[in-house]
Order: sequence, then structure tokens, then C-alpha cells
Amino acid sequence: MLIDPTSDLGRLRLRVGDWTDLPLMPDNVYEAVLDECNNNLPRATKLMAQYILALLTQQTHQRLAQIETYGNQWYTQYKDFIMSTILNPRLMQDVPIPYAAGMDVKHPIQQFQEDWNAAYYVGTESQQLHDLASWSSDNGSF
Repeated sequence: MLIDPTSDLGRLRLRVGDWTDLPLMPDNVYEAVLDECNNNLPRATKLMAQYILALLTQQTHQRLAQIETYGNQWYTQYKDFIMSTILNPRLMQDVPIPYAAGMDVKHPIQQFQEDWNAAYYVGTESQQLHDLASWSSDNGSF
């Protein structure tokens, strides 16, 4: 199955894990959920995951002669997936970064980016070695 990750339908399929060759739900169900949730992707993800979980409740452990299927594990694993990714707000994309006005403390990621950009050297390796050698000889130490 080919998924377009730039469309809302494709992003929703990726978020709920329904991207195999044989999809669990057809596209019209995803479109209806997106319409119902006014294209709010986090809300649509939760609703669609509920629909898929309800579908997987029909899978059971079955045995027929020497063939045995463990359909109930599919339900359990998908439920674990929902609990660890969809219902955990720390793993969603829209996680707010705490901010306190008047404080000069920067977020660690922002500080890392600034440090990286300050130390980044534009030029060839030989130019960098030449500049480093001239800098260390001017200062008398490394």
C-alpha cells in the first residue's frame, strides 16, 4: 500500500499503524473520521485507534488441527501501542515546552543549537588546521 505522508489521510494511517498491504480500515473510514474531528489529527488518531482496537477484539486464539493462530496477541500488542504512543502526551508532536517569562535559562536543545552553530567551521580541513595552528602560536598555548 502506498501512503502519501504529506496528506492528512496518510499521516493518520502512519500514526495509527495501519500501513500494511492489507489495511485494517478503508480510506473512506479515515476520511469520515477526519471530517468528524475537523481535520484535528491528534483527535482523529485517538478515535481511529479506538475503531481499530474494536476491530481487533474479534480476533481470538484459534486452533484447527495443526494450524494455530494467536489473534488475541494482535489485540494485546495494538493496545500496548496505543497506551505507549497515542495516549502518552510526551510522545505526541504537540508537546509544549515550558517557558517562564523573565528567566534567562535556555532550553537544552536551543542551547545545543547555538553552541553547535558557534563552533561550526566553514572551510576546508586544511584551512581549519592553518587557522588553528596560527591561533595556537599567537596565544602560546592550545
